[in-house]
Amino acid sequence: MSKADEIHEELYLRGHENEALAAWQKLAAEGDVEAMSMLGAIYWEELGDYSESIRWFGNAISAGDLDSRYWISFPLIELGQFEDAESALLSAVDTKHPEAIIGLTNLYRNQLRAADQAERFLLNQANSGLLRAKVLLVDLYLEQNKSELARNL
Repeated sequence: MSKADEIHEELYLRGHENEALAAWQKLAAEGDVEAMSMLGAIYWEELGDYSESIRWFGNAISAGDLDSRYWISFPLIELGQFEDAESALLSAVDTKHPEAIIGLTNLYRNQLRAADQAERFLLNQANSGLLRAKVLLVDLYLEQNKSELARNL
């Protein structure tokens, strides 16, 4: 178990949030990428401090954490920074994050109201052989009453 996980188990889950934050910050200052990512998640999900979350996820990305390229999109969306979120999600798609395609599709459909952009993105991904993209594309077509296009996939 990593040091960051130990802090989560031994302090955070037992109600010692402030001590856990201080311990993660100390680890992060020493270059622990997992602690940086954990701080990004805690500031986003638990504390609602989206700017601080973005800072920590950004530090983790700079230190080489590929997963944070996906996770940083959530506080960016909360702050209405949709272009930055799109950029982060496209980067996560490039690094093959398993949830990035869903995140980007939802961003296009829900925040940007750009179903055509979602369709183009998913078609490109589906044409490269990605099954998850085909499933999402079928859902999109059915939602838009384009059942003929869905059947042709």
